[in-house]
Amino acid sequence: MKYYPAFFLGLLLCLLTASHATAAPSRLIANLDAGKSQTLVLYGTSLTQFGRWADITPGHGGLADWLAGLYGNRITVINSGMAGKGSNSGVAKLDALVLAHHPNTVLIEFSINDAFTGYTPDVPDFNISLDQSKANLNAIIDRILAADPTTEIILQTMNPTIDINNHTAATQRPHLADYYQVYRDVAAARGLLLIDNYPHWVQLQTDNPAQFQTDLPEGLHPISPASLAITLPAVKAALLGAETP
Repeated sequence: MKYYPAFFLGLLLCLLTASHATAAPSRLIANLDAGKSQTLVLYGTSLTQFGRWADITPGHGGLADWLAGLYGNRITVINSGMAGKGSNSGVAKLDALVLAHHPNTVLIEFSINDAFTGYTPDVPDFNISLDQSKANLNAIIDRILAADPTTEIILQTMNPTIDINNHTAATQRPHLADYYQVYRDVAAARGLLLIDNYPHWVQLQTDNPAQFQTDLPEGLHPISPASLAITLPAVKAALLGAETP
């Protein structure tokens, strides 16, 4: 496929063929391998709601297709992403969008909108500080575990942003890297699995800036081929317990 330069092929090879001995598989995979039915909820922003990696439409090649191909009807994937929403909304909508589904595993990402400085004061997610982002994330985790202490919680960083084609996605998120670091810190402190997509995207941005600009034409949302080439393999590798570059 012409789209993939050597970078993508190398990344895919590393992610999908690396030894699984470096880390245990996620509880989701372990339970599915044991023959148990599982419900996975994807919770976050438009990067989840509309990201091709998280697409639950059969035949669209997303995470749900991959899991269904391995485990059939034992896996249920629910996309509860909310375009334009940050973690204040994530806390407020948790009962309806996550807990009501009684998930076995929840993937969470809200950093990209917590870092957004363009909300007006009447918007619930206006001016979320780093401290508030961390507090909200911990509140979401605590409430999920209070509902069911066996629920597996997985945190995610996502892609960088850039200013391009009259879009100011980066200017409006001047401290995005710091908001991603909150997720790393919480994952480390609480012993949670972290899917750190950010470095893979930064590597592409460094190695092939022209391709990176093509992949984020409005500076924020990866196009479908890029989402499937970079974000999805990293999610698969993390769930399997494989090495990542």
